[in-house]
Amino acid sequence: MPRLLNILFFFLLLALPSACAASPNVVTWETASEVNTAGFNVYRGTSAEGPWTQVNTTLIPPASDPVRGGSYEFRDTSAAAGASYYYLLEEIELDGASTRYPPTRLEPSDRGAWLVWVGVAALAVGIGWVLGGRWRAHRQTQEDTA
Repeated sequence: MPRLLNILFFFLLLALPSACAASPNVVTWETASEVNTAGFNVYRGTSAEGPWTQVNTTLIPPASDPVRGGSYEFRDTSAAAGASYYYLLEEIELDGASTRYPPTRLEPSDRGAWLVWVGVAALAVGIGWVLGGRWRAHRQTQEDTA
């Protein structure tokens, strides 16, 4: 049984960093119509005034129905974990003209910090359980030999 617990705790240690990693920033937007829209660019900055860095590598295509518009979700996987950023949306028209919309601040999620505390607590309980079992086995062995 202790060997099984050691294996389980080993996998917990392997899984904890990836589970606690901050999820990518997700930028969402909706459009009412997209007539003459070629696509969108998403920019990231550390302040509302910029400077701005384009984070999409290719133009984000418009919705299939330009009259109805669409709903979009862009995951910024290159953002630093735990940092606050401003995001700016740029619409590119078919004729090359562009419109930039006001920036929006995106705060990091606290999910990672919560998972760290849960993981550390679970690990501490598990280590205590394993060590307690070994201590009881050691004491039992001493009593049997005495």
